[in-house]
Amino acid sequence: MRWILLLALLAGCATQRPEPATPPIWTGEGIEYELTRQEPAAVLTADLTLVELDEACAKSLLGIEDHTDIAPRSFKQPMGEIAAVNAMEGHGELLARPSLALAGGDVSYEFSREHLYLREWSGDTRNSSPLFETITEGVVCTLKVAEVNGGRNVTLESVSAQMNRPITRFIETPPIQGHPVNVPEISAAERVATETLRPGETAMFQLSRASYEDTTRIRLLFVRLRGS
Repeated sequence: MRWILLLALLAGCATQRPEPATPPIWTGEGIEYELTRQEPAAVLTADLTLVELDEACAKSLLGIEDHTDIAPRSFKQPMGEIAAVNAMEGHGELLARPSLALAGGDVSYEFSREHLYLREWSGDTRNSSPLFETITEGVVCTLKVAEVNGGRNVTLESVSAQMNRPITRFIETPPIQGHPVNVPEISAAERVATETLRPGETAMFQLSRASYEDTTRIRLLFVRLRGS
C-alpha cells in the first residue's frame, strides 16, 4: 500500500511540473543610446542592427500584424538596441551590429554565414563515405539616404536568404539504405522599402521570414543615423 501511495505521489508531482517560463519582453525604458554605440564620426553614419526575432515578440514589440504586414516603420526609441537585447534574452538571435559611414549618401552591406550539412553518402551499404556540403544564408543590401524637409529618406534595397530550422532529415534508399542525410531549405526575399527618419528616430525594415522549430522568425534590419 505504501508503494502505491508513493507512486501516486510521484505521478502527481510529475504532472504538476511548471512549464518553462517565457522570457519577458524588454521595452527599453530608460535606455541611453549614446552609451550603446561609439561616438559618431564627422561624416553621416548609419548604425545598423541585424536581428531575427520570434514572431510573437516581433508582434508585441514592433506591432507587426502578420506575414503580409511588411511595411517599414520608424520609432522614437532606439528600437534596434531594444530588439538586440530581446534576441539575446531568448526571443531570437542577434546577427550583427555594424556602424557604416555613408559616403555620398549611400552604402552597401553584406552579412553571410555558412552551415555544414551531411548531403549524401557515397558507395554501397558495406563501404560508404559521408559527403558534406555547405549552404550559405545572409543579407546583401544597399542603403541610400536623401535629405528631405525636417529629416531624411532612407531607402533599403535588400536580398535576404534565411535558413529554415530544423534542417529536414530523411533516410536514404538503396543502394545505401539506412543512412540519414540532411536537406536544408532557404527562404529568400527581395525587397525595396523607404522610410522617413526624423532626428533621433530608428527605422525598421523587414527582410524575410523563415520557420524556426515551432515558430517563425522574422529577420529585421534597424537603421539609426548619426552625424551630419
